[in-house]
Amino acid sequence: MENTTKTQGRRGKGLKFDQEWKDAVDRLPKHYRDEICAAIEAYQRDLTVIEVSEGVPRAIFMLIMPTIRRRYRARELRRLARERKTAPSRNTKSAKSASVASAAAQSTLQPVDSACTQHPTPAPQT
Repeated sequence: MENTTKTQGRRGKGLKFDQEWKDAVDRLPKHYRDEICAAIEAYQRDLTVIEVSEGVPRAIFMLIMPTIRRRYRARELRRLARERKTAPSRNTKSAKSASVASAAAQSTLQPVDSACTQHPTPAPQT
């Protein structure tokens, strides 16, 4: 039952403004509408709380705040999960290629007499 309209924000991200919020805000006088819409948009962007006039406008904003906070937190968790998901795969690939390269370098530097034993190579003297 979440009907939303999107408005373009400063950063180009679409901010959600639920239809229920719009219906509640439309019943307020014009000067309160502008104030509460600005507060909702600021809170959606980065959880910045703007003071809203006491009474009904503040009550409406206080009822909307938990929904915005929950969506903000969910968005942050999704972003962190995406970063975690991509970070290990990069590290594993680079670690595998580094271990293969070091194994290849060791095999060319040290001759192996048998599969189980390796003879130490003498250190170069200068």
